Amino acid sequence: MTAGGAGSGRASSNEVPSSGEGVKGPRSGEVSLSSLLLQDLDDAMTAVEGAGSIQALGDIMQSAVGKAGFESFTFVNGATVASTSESILMTVSKEWQSTYFAEGFLDVDPCVKRALTSNSPFMWSDIVLPEPDGPRLSGSRRTMDAARDHGYLDGLVLPLHLVDAKGSPYRSLCSFYWKENELLLPDVSRRYGHYFRMMALLWEQKLQDLSPGLSTLNVGNFAIIENARSTKALSGRERDVLSWAARGKTASETATILGLSIETVQHHLKKAQQKLTAANKTHAVAIAVHRGIVSL
Repeated sequence: MTAGGAGSGRASSNEVPSSGEGVKGPRSGEVSLSSLLLQDLDDAMTAVEGAGSIQALGDIMQSAVGKAGFESFTFVNGATVASTSESILMTVSKEWQSTYFAEGFLDVDPCVKRALTSNSPFMWSDIVLPEPDGPRLSGSRRTMDAARDHGYLDGLVLPLHLVDAKGSPYRSLCSFYWKENELLLPDVSRRYGHYFRMMALLWEQKLQDLSPGLSTLNVGNFAIIENARSTKALSGRERDVLSWAARGKTASETATILGLSIETVQHHLKKAQQKLTAANKTHAVAIAVHRGIVSL
């Protein structure tokens, strides 16, 4: 889960501290990058194996990322572009949580989309965003800009592609949020990205063991949101019919283009309107275009 700062460039006014200088994280105090030993992550993995609750898992992950200078983290469980069943665990600010879901950013977050097709850790700022086309911003750029407005300057994403107990593949991700000097993050990512990914894979597996207890709750800054996109995400067909509607096509024309019946097209349009809480088809198209879910 996002982002915020990709494609916007990093500040160059501050000199990059040497690897032995301290990085001050909001939750970790002064941390020397050179003193973040692999033993810290080994201890964290041992703690993960012994965790007895999802809350404990969240605390372990927050402590580990904090030692590396990150402010918070988000875990998206079961991420797919058209999924309607993601569960999200996060320690980001409640203000960012509210904005992220209210604006429908989960549908257009470029970090989520890239993680679906990437195996290697990447920074938010590695993503090249589309240039603005007039006054309208793409959904991905709106997501990134909003994250930066909330103080999240960059971050590190760990794609997690796994197989469940039934042998079915699913894709998850961890995103770590960076509020410090942006010039420091590449070194942190290079040093610890792959080690954090190993920890995250173990953490994810433990979460699956504990998942029957997963529910929606808030404890301080730790939030667990089940079925995070159940009323937000549009299916592939719903996006298709809205996309053609945005191009001025009638339900009959769209049915011919997609090889569907008119009734099926109308059904998908109605479902899209409900998910977007739109008053009518035109309103649904306007919302979808504004959020970057479909383009003209």
